[in-house]
Amino acid sequence: MTTESMTLDLVEQYRSDGYCSVPNLLSEATIAAALSEVELTFRSQLAALGLDEDALLHESLHGAMERLLSANLDRYLAAARHVNKLLSVQKLLFDSQIRKFLAALGLSALSVPTGPVVSIMSDRLRIPGGYFGLAPHQDWASMQGSLDAVIVWTPLLDVTASQFPLDVLPQSHLRGLWEGTISESNREIDPSQYADDDFVSLEVKRGDVVFMSAFTVHRTGLTHAGEPCRGLRIACNTRVENTLEPTFVERRFPCAYGRTVKRELMTPDFPQPSDMEGVFSAPQPERALV
Repeated sequence: MTTESMTLDLVEQYRSDGYCSVPNLLSEATIAAALSEVELTFRSQLAALGLDEDALLHESLHGAMERLLSANLDRYLAAARHVNKLLSVQKLLFDSQIRKFLAALGLSALSVPTGPVVSIMSDRLRIPGGYFGLAPHQDWASMQGSLDAVIVWTPLLDVTASQFPLDVLPQSHLRGLWEGTISESNREIDPSQYADDDFVSLEVKRGDVVFMSAFTVHRTGLTHAGEPCRGLRIACNTRVENTLEPTFVERRFPCAYGRTVKRELMTPDFPQPSDMEGVFSAPQPERALV
């Protein structure tokens, strides 16, 4: 099968089912760069606590994240929030191959309503009272932009059916906006409208990219074959809209997201002149992480 015919088949699947998974779309170097910076972010907080002993440099990323969470919840959450802002993550999600496939889906003059999200799932990284997967929902309700908006989702580590997969409800996008109840994190679909067996768990490898309609009902897979999911899943996603979609133009480009800026100093009395010393001198080589 040629690349062109495979693309046509995937585009047809997307239109029919509301999603498709494109294999090997991203290079290993692109993924490795993002994962390396994610790891560096968490390890920098361990270093700030004096917990970056040489003996632990060969510790797995999962182990380092678990150790940071155990040592200091605030610093763990700060790292988890910061990885969303990494340029390497943004470059990955807007790789030329991803943009090319979005064009094949018919999106013109791409617009991005909000920043990327790095979602972290692990049975060893549960935060009491915090996020642990998403119930069935549609993303369009939190965007309200173009009707052909696309969700781009790709893992930094291989994802199996037992490792918190992305669960999708095929052809759910054809119904448009489903009835839902607004929760703290999204607009959850009433369980009476679907059956658990209707969902398909996507097994996705590093380099594969899932494209999903913003109207496709989806959730985080938490169980497989009757057992709780385990392991570490780190996935990146972003939302992309079509500036030229007629109803989007007619509605004057609405966006459900807002932007606020804190004008007050978040760290009191910072920075002082002493804090500025060395900021603009020649940078020192970073300590390599093995």
